[in-house]
Amino acid sequence: ALDGERSRVHNLLDGAEERLVHTEKALQERTNELEDTRRLMSVAEGRLGRTGAALSETETELTRLTAQVTALAEAESALREECSARGDELHDVAGDLASMTREQQVVNAELVNAADQRDSAHQELR
Repeated sequence: ALDGERSRVHNLLDGAEERLVHTEKALQERTNELEDTRRLMSVAEGRLGRTGAALSETETELTRLTAQVTALAEAESALREECSARGDELHDVAGDLASMTREQQVVNAELVNAADQRDSAHQELR
């Protein structure tokens, strides 16, 4: 009976030992998986940090470029206004020049007529 009890206890211990070995093996596998996951997470966090920094730099550059585009658009608008004003001024000057040219033609015709009259009068006096 004692041998039977001892054999039963030994079998129980063997079964418990097998379960313990199996549990330790499963625990080690889970620990290895956890360590692998932590390493992957660390790599991902590093990438995320670098991506965040790159995003921040890109946003800063975008803000700078947006301000530059706004300034250039304002400068373009001012130049367009100045160009329009210069165009109006040039149009007015061209009109003045056309008027002056017509007046000059009238004065020149009168001068030619006066010279002809002078020459005629000069001829009559001789």
